[in-house]
Amino acid sequence: MALEGSAKEGATLALAGFLASAAANAGTPHAAWMLGEALRPIGNGTRAPSSWEDIDFVHRGGPAGAFTHAAPGWRRAACACCSAICCGRAIR
Repeated sequence: MALEGSAKEGATLALAGFLASAAANAGTPHAAWMLGEALRPIGNGTRAPSSWEDIDFVHRGGPAGAFTHAAPGWRRAACACCSAICCGRAIR
């Protein structure tokens, strides 16, 4: 899947940085790798994401789109695993 230059590329890099930061905060070792035509380690990939070589975390957009998009509403669903009271109503 070609991500270069797409919005998915930025999201993928942000997720990688987030997970690496979470691993470092938890005291767990981590190493970043780049998958393209070949799998290669990222320079300084065992350090904080801001120090990774050849990776740019600059985002030119904003969060406005995420705040204006409404999530789909929840609907009640029945549980088919038992005949007991489930989700506040009797299942038969």
